Amino acid sequence: MKATHIPLMVVLATGMVMTTTPASAQAFPTRPLRLVVPFPPGGGTDNLARPVAQSVGDALGQPILVDNRAGGNTIIGAEFVARSAPDGYTLLLAGMTTLVLNAATYNKLPYDAIRDFAPIARLAANYQVVVTRAGFAPRNLAEMVALAKSKPGTITYASTGNGSPGHFGGVNLEAAAGIKLVHVPYKGNAPAISDMLAEQVDFALFGPSSVQALVKAGKLKVISAAAPARFAAFPDVPTATESGYAGYTSGTWYGVAARAGTPGAIIDRLNREINRALQLRAVKAALEKEGFEVDAGTSPQELARYIAEETRMWTKIARNAKIELD
Repeated sequence: MKATHIPLMVVLATGMVMTTTPASAQAFPTRPLRLVVPFPPGGGTDNLARPVAQSVGDALGQPILVDNRAGGNTIIGAEFVARSAPDGYTLLLAGMTTLVLNAATYNKLPYDAIRDFAPIARLAANYQVVVTRAGFAPRNLAEMVALAKSKPGTITYASTGNGSPGHFGGVNLEAAAGIKLVHVPYKGNAPAISDMLAEQVDFALFGPSSVQALVKAGKLKVISAAAPARFAAFPDVPTATESGYAGYTSGTWYGVAARAGTPGAIIDRLNREINRALQLRAVKAALEKEGFEVDAGTSPQELARYIAEETRMWTKIARNAKIELD
């Protein structure tokens, strides 16, 4: 029997079924769609959204317009979609920050990550590298850990903000290696990288595409891949596991969600078209070029379960690390 999609909280807690509207679902879509990307244009996340939106829009026969609504640690864009009509025409590029980390760290949000969104499909994961300023002495992760142990609380690491994936990546590295670091939050990659270039902060955890050119130019160094496998962009850089820190990774993931209450038939169609797009050679190549690990084939139910599991895990980590945001 075909599953019907309802808010994640109800799916997980009660198993209730919602009535869909077959007539409107069959006609869908009759006008352009909007994909809200809660990040600025031109960045890696924007470059993830556009090829997928183009391909899915072509298949649906209606364009999907990318609407960049950056700000508030993705809260601005998420709130916009949470208040939209539940008709499938307004979608959210919803990732780990929006649906999991914000819920784990903020005391109050203008949206409920569980109640207000209907998961559609996962798109990709984006693992990070440990990148350091050019003048930083350690040449690999083991040397950095040794330095941190010899001088506790002196090595600084940048992130794109409190509660961001890079912040949690640093927290988890402290736990994995038994070290104490100093977190320096910034409002985005650009100011953080600027201070690294100025030798003002020691290292950061960033996506490989955001630092590749600077590393190639010798202005920054990559000393470890915080990923399950080495990156094609940095084939000579070992993973954290290879360096003795088994299982340590850092990064984020992205998916697509709609407003809760969107008819299940529409959710299912969008899921099929997104998964089809992710298997196209051109789309996959475009995403892999940006450092994304494509994740085609996820069902709405699987994504819902994954979000619930991630929320439990990261909420516990946030509480233990006393990461709490207003």
